[in-house]
Amino acid sequence: MPVIAMDHQPFELKQAADAGVDLLLSGHTHRGQMAPNHIVTRRMYELDWGYAQKGAFHAIVSSGFGFWGPPLRLGSRSEIVQVEVTFE
Repeated sequence: MPVIAMDHQPFELKQAADAGVDLLLSGHTHRGQMAPNHIVTRRMYELDWGYAQKGAFHAIVSSGFGFWGPPLRLGSRSEIVQVEVTFE
C-alpha cells in the first residue's frame, strides 16, 4: 500500500522520502504569486512548483488557485491539480 502525505509547505523532501513516503502533495508557495517573487521561492524550497521524482519518492507542489495578501497574481498561474494514483 503506498504512503501518501500532504504537507502545506514543501520543506524537507528528503525527510519525507526517508520516512517512506511515496507521494508528497504540497502547496503554500503560490509559485511566488507576483514576479519576481518566484526567484525567492525557488531558493527557499527544493521544489517550489511542479513535479519531482527521486527513486520511488514523488513530490507534487501546486501553485494553488488563490492568493495571499494582495488579490493579484503576476507571472504565476493559478492551478488545480488532479492526481491519479494507481498501484499494483
